[in-house]
Amino acid sequence: MFPPLYLGPDRIEAGPEGTNLIGMDYSDATKPHQRLEGSCYWVPDGLFLMMLEALVVQAKRAGFICLLADGHGPSRKAWAHMAGQWEKQYDIILLSSINDFDAQSFVTQQDHAGRNETSVMMALHPDLVDLSRIEDSSGAWPLGVKGEDPRLSTAAYGEYLIETTVEAIGRKLLELGL
Repeated sequence: MFPPLYLGPDRIEAGPEGTNLIGMDYSDATKPHQRLEGSCYWVPDGLFLMMLEALVVQAKRAGFICLLADGHGPSRKAWAHMAGQWEKQYDIILLSSINDFDAQSFVTQQDHAGRNETSVMMALHPDLVDLSRIEDSSGAWPLGVKGEDPRLSTAAYGEYLIETTVEAIGRKLLELGL
């Protein structure tokens, strides 16, 4: 198990007063467009792909025969896009949620700050989730949320999502004879 990469690619555009808006800062889910608090992950696509490829090379060198990687939107898509090429180049099985699983079996990380992601965090790290920070007085939709309302999140739902995804991964590994 490799440690998580807290960096990833995303779209970027110039914002007001010399700032940059990245990914969800200027999505349809963020109106008005603005820098979202706590967002500190962006690296250029090329650098991210170099980091991923280095992990593949080192995993192969260490004797791994299969890697599964997943992440948020752009990171998930980058891995899925490169997996086929790197599999051939490095003779290693590379699984991705996009290429190797259907959406009904690999059910984690299917939104952005919505019920799915928040429920998973509540199941794994409840001390990091504070739903009271979502202002609800006006009934306005929370900024930067794509997916179901995070206020509907529960640890039990997060546990269900994790269990369903882990079972799908197990089935895939058995199917591959691993």
